[in-house]
Amino acid sequence: MLTFNNFSKQYKNKIIFQNVNIVFEPGKRYGITGNNGCGKTTLLNCISGLQPYSGDILLENRSINKLDIIKRAKAGIGYLTQEHCLLENETVKMNLLISAEIYFKDKMIRQNAVQETIELYCLQKLLKQKIKTLSGGEKKRLELGLLLMNREAFKVFLLDEPLTGIDKENLEFIKRTLLSPELSGHTILIVDHNLTVINEICTERYVVSDYSLVKL
Repeated sequence: MLTFNNFSKQYKNKIIFQNVNIVFEPGKRYGITGNNGCGKTTLLNCISGLQPYSGDILLENRSINKLDIIKRAKAGIGYLTQEHCLLENETVKMNLLISAEIYFKDKMIRQNAVQETIELYCLQKLLKQKIKTLSGGEKKRLELGLLLMNREAFKVFLLDEPLTGIDKENLEFIKRTLLSPELSGHTILIVDHNLTVINEICTERYVVSDYSLVKL
Protein backbone atom coordinates (compact mmCIF):
# COMPACT_ATOMS: atom_id res chain seq x y z
CA MET A 1 0.00 0.00 0.00
CA LEU A 2 1.22 3.45 -0.96
CA THR A 3 -0.17 6.52 0.81
CA PHE A 4 0.19 10.22 0.03
CA ASN A 5 -0.39 12.73 2.83
CA ASN A 6 -0.40 16.37 1.65
CA PHE A 7 1.99 15.48 -1.16
CA SER A 8 3.23 18.56 -3.03
CA LYS A 9 5.78 19.22 -5.74
CA GLN A 10 6.90 22.36 -7.50
CA TYR A 11 9.72 23.58 -9.73
CA LYS A 12 10.78 27.05 -8.59
CA ASN A 13 7.46 28.96 -8.85
CA LYS A 14 5.61 26.35 -10.93
CA ILE A 15 3.23 24.15 -8.90
CA ILE A 16 2.97 20.56 -10.18
CA PHE A 17 1.09 18.91 -7.29
CA GLN A 18 -0.47 20.54 -4.25
CA ASN A 19 -1.66 18.78 -1.08
CA VAL A 20 -2.53 15.46 -2.72
CA ASN A 21 -4.05 12.87 -0.39
CA ILE A 22 -4.59 9.42 -1.85
CA VAL A 23 -4.14 5.72 -1.08
CA PHE A 24 -2.98 3.22 -3.70
CA GLU A 25 -4.07 -0.21 -2.51
CA PRO A 26 -2.49 -3.66 -3.00
CA GLY A 27 -3.98 -5.80 -5.74
CA LYS A 28 -4.96 -2.85 -7.92
CA ARG A 29 -3.58 -1.42 -11.15
CA TYR A 30 -3.78 2.36 -11.35
CA GLY A 31 -3.64 4.09 -14.71
CA ILE A 32 -2.37 7.68 -14.65
CA THR A 33 -2.81 9.87 -17.71
CA GLY A 34 -2.61 13.56 -18.58
CA ASN A 35 -1.15 16.05 -21.02
CA ASN A 36 2.56 16.13 -21.81
CA GLY A 37 4.48 17.97 -19.11
CA CYS A 38 1.69 17.77 -16.53
CA GLY A 39 3.80 15.84 -14.01
CA LYS A 40 3.10 12.14 -14.59
CA THR A 41 6.74 11.06 -14.71
CA THR A 42 7.58 13.55 -11.95
CA LEU A 43 5.09 11.74 -9.74
CA LEU A 44 6.85 8.40 -10.25
CA ASN A 45 10.26 10.02 -9.76
CA CYS A 46 9.14 11.41 -6.41
CA ILE A 47 7.84 8.02 -5.27
CA SER A 48 11.06 6.29 -6.31
CA GLY A 49 13.27 8.87 -4.60
CA LEU A 50 14.72 10.45 -7.75
CA GLN A 51 13.21 13.87 -7.02
CA PRO A 52 12.46 15.80 -3.80
CA TYR A 53 8.96 16.77 -2.70
CA SER A 54 7.08 18.02 0.33
CA GLY A 55 4.45 16.21 2.34
CA ASP A 56 4.64 12.54 3.21
CA ILE A 57 4.75 9.27 1.21
CA LEU A 58 4.18 6.08 3.16
CA LEU A 59 4.87 2.50 2.12
CA GLU A 60 2.92 -0.01 4.18
CA ASN A 61 2.09 2.84 6.62
CA ARG A 62 5.76 3.74 7.13
CA SER A 63 7.20 7.02 5.88
CA ILE A 64 9.84 6.65 3.17
CA ASN A 65 10.69 10.36 3.02
CA LYS A 66 14.21 9.89 4.37
CA LEU A 67 15.05 6.93 2.12
CA ASP A 68 17.09 7.41 -1.06
CA ILE A 69 16.30 5.55 -4.29
CA ILE A 70 18.37 2.48 -3.36
CA LYS A 71 16.78 2.14 0.07
CA ARG A 72 13.32 2.63 -1.42
CA ALA A 73 14.01 -0.17 -3.87
CA LYS A 74 15.12 -2.40 -1.00
CA ALA A 75 11.96 -1.42 0.89
CA GLY A 76 9.84 -2.70 -1.99
CA ILE A 77 9.47 -0.08 -4.74
CA GLY A 78 10.34 -1.24 -8.25
CA TYR A 79 10.62 1.30 -11.07
CA LEU A 80 10.54 0.70 -14.83
CA THR A 81 11.59 4.06 -16.24
CA GLN A 82 10.64 5.49 -19.61
CA GLU A 83 14.27 5.50 -20.73
CA HIS A 84 15.87 2.11 -21.34
CA CYS A 85 18.19 0.96 -18.54
CA LEU A 86 19.79 -1.95 -20.39
CA LEU A 87 23.45 -2.53 -21.21
CA GLU A 88 23.25 -1.82 -24.94
CA ASN A 89 26.53 -3.47 -25.95
CA GLU A 90 25.87 -6.66 -23.99
CA THR A 91 23.67 -9.59 -24.94
CA VAL A 92 20.23 -10.33 -23.59
CA LYS A 93 21.65 -13.27 -21.63
CA MET A 94 24.35 -11.10 -20.04
CA ASN A 95 21.73 -8.56 -18.95
CA LEU A 96 19.77 -11.39 -17.35
CA LEU A 97 22.83 -12.75 -15.56
CA ILE A 98 23.85 -9.34 -14.24
CA SER A 99 20.36 -8.65 -12.87
CA ALA A 100 20.24 -12.05 -11.20
CA GLU A 101 23.66 -11.40 -9.67
CA ILE A 102 22.31 -8.19 -8.13
CA TYR A 103 19.10 -9.78 -6.87
CA PHE A 104 20.24 -13.15 -5.53
CA LYS A 105 23.25 -14.37 -3.54
CA ASP A 106 22.65 -18.11 -4.01
CA LYS A 107 23.99 -19.50 -7.30
CA MET A 108 21.19 -22.03 -7.74
CA ILE A 109 18.50 -19.42 -7.11
CA ARG A 110 20.17 -17.14 -9.67
CA GLN A 111 20.21 -19.87 -12.29
CA ASN A 112 16.58 -20.77 -11.67
CA ALA A 113 15.51 -17.12 -11.79
CA VAL A 114 17.26 -16.56 -15.12
CA GLN A 115 15.77 -19.70 -16.65
CA GLU A 116 12.29 -18.84 -15.40
CA THR A 117 12.55 -15.33 -16.85
CA ILE A 118 13.73 -16.68 -20.20
CA GLU A 119 10.74 -19.00 -20.37
CA LEU A 120 8.10 -16.62 -19.00
CA TYR A 121 9.12 -13.76 -21.30
CA CYS A 122 9.84 -15.91 -24.38
CA LEU A 123 13.45 -14.76 -24.65
CA GLN A 124 14.95 -18.00 -25.97
CA LYS A 125 15.55 -16.69 -29.50
CA LEU A 126 16.98 -13.38 -28.26
CA LEU A 127 19.62 -14.59 -25.79
CA LYS A 128 22.64 -14.09 -28.06
CA GLN A 129 21.49 -10.76 -29.47
CA LYS A 130 23.00 -7.52 -28.26
CA ILE A 131 20.52 -5.10 -26.73
CA LYS A 132 21.18 -2.45 -29.39
CA THR A 133 19.80 -4.81 -32.05
CA LEU A 134 16.43 -5.34 -30.33
CA SER A 135 13.21 -3.57 -31.23
CA GLY A 136 11.60 -1.15 -28.77
CA GLY A 137 9.00 -3.76 -27.87
CA GLU A 138 11.60 -6.46 -27.27
CA LYS A 139 13.59 -4.13 -25.03
CA LYS A 140 10.49 -3.25 -23.03
CA ARG A 141 9.57 -6.94 -22.65
CA LEU A 142 13.09 -7.72 -21.42
CA GLU A 143 13.10 -4.78 -18.99
CA LEU A 144 9.80 -5.89 -17.53
CA GLY A 145 11.17 -9.40 -17.15
CA LEU A 146 14.28 -8.10 -15.37
CA LEU A 147 12.17 -6.03 -12.98
CA LEU A 148 9.76 -8.87 -12.22
CA MET A 149 12.53 -11.47 -11.88
CA ASN A 150 12.56 -10.59 -8.18
CA ARG A 151 8.87 -9.65 -7.94
CA GLU A 152 8.43 -11.19 -4.49
CA ALA A 153 10.80 -8.57 -3.05
CA PHE A 154 8.63 -5.70 -4.28
CA LYS A 155 5.34 -4.33 -2.99
CA VAL A 156 4.87 -1.51 -5.51
CA PHE A 157 5.69 -1.31 -9.21
CA LEU A 158 6.01 2.04 -11.00
CA LEU A 159 5.79 1.71 -14.79
CA ASP A 160 6.49 4.76 -16.94
CA GLU A 161 5.02 4.37 -20.45
CA PRO A 162 5.42 0.59 -20.75
CA LEU A 163 2.72 0.46 -23.46
CA THR A 164 3.69 3.33 -25.75
CA GLY A 165 5.48 2.96 -29.09
CA ILE A 166 5.76 -0.83 -29.22
CA ASP A 167 4.48 -3.39 -31.70
CA LYS A 168 1.19 -5.22 -31.25
CA GLU A 169 2.73 -8.58 -30.34
CA ASN A 170 4.82 -7.17 -27.50
CA LEU A 171 1.96 -4.92 -26.41
CA GLU A 172 -0.32 -7.93 -25.98
CA PHE A 173 2.42 -9.81 -24.13
CA ILE A 174 2.96 -6.95 -21.68
CA LYS A 175 -0.80 -6.65 -21.14
CA ARG A 176 -1.03 -10.34 -20.26
CA THR A 177 1.93 -10.00 -17.91
CA LEU A 178 0.40 -7.09 -16.00
CA LEU A 179 -2.87 -9.01 -15.66
CA SER A 180 -1.18 -12.22 -14.48
CA PRO A 181 -2.01 -13.76 -11.07
CA GLU A 182 1.64 -13.41 -10.02
CA LEU A 183 1.09 -9.65 -9.69
CA SER A 184 -2.33 -9.80 -8.06
CA GLY A 185 -1.00 -8.77 -4.65
CA HIS A 186 1.08 -5.81 -5.80
CA THR A 187 0.25 -2.14 -6.12
CA ILE A 188 0.91 -1.11 -9.72
CA LEU A 189 1.02 2.48 -11.02
CA ILE A 190 1.08 2.80 -14.82
CA VAL A 191 1.76 6.11 -16.53
CA ASP A 192 0.94 5.92 -20.24
CA HIS A 193 -0.65 7.69 -23.21
CA ASN A 194 -2.33 4.54 -24.52
CA LEU A 195 -5.79 5.21 -23.08
CA THR A 196 -7.34 2.17 -24.76
CA VAL A 197 -4.99 -0.25 -23.03
CA ILE A 198 -5.10 1.71 -19.77
CA ASN A 199 -8.88 1.26 -19.77
CA GLU A 200 -8.49 -2.45 -20.48
CA ILE A 201 -6.02 -3.39 -17.78
CA CYS A 202 -6.37 -0.84 -14.97
CA THR A 203 -8.80 -1.21 -12.09
CA GLU A 204 -8.77 2.54 -11.43
CA ARG A 205 -7.85 5.50 -13.64
CA TYR A 206 -6.68 9.00 -12.76
CA VAL A 207 -5.77 12.11 -14.71
CA VAL A 208 -3.25 14.71 -13.55
CA SER A 209 -5.29 17.92 -13.40
CA ASP A 210 -5.57 21.02 -11.19
CA TYR A 211 -2.37 20.09 -9.29
CA SER A 212 -3.86 16.77 -8.19
CA LEU A 213 -4.91 13.30 -9.26
CA VAL A 214 -8.53 13.30 -10.38
CA LYS A 215 -10.33 9.96 -10.54
CA LEU A 216 -12.04 9.17 -13.84
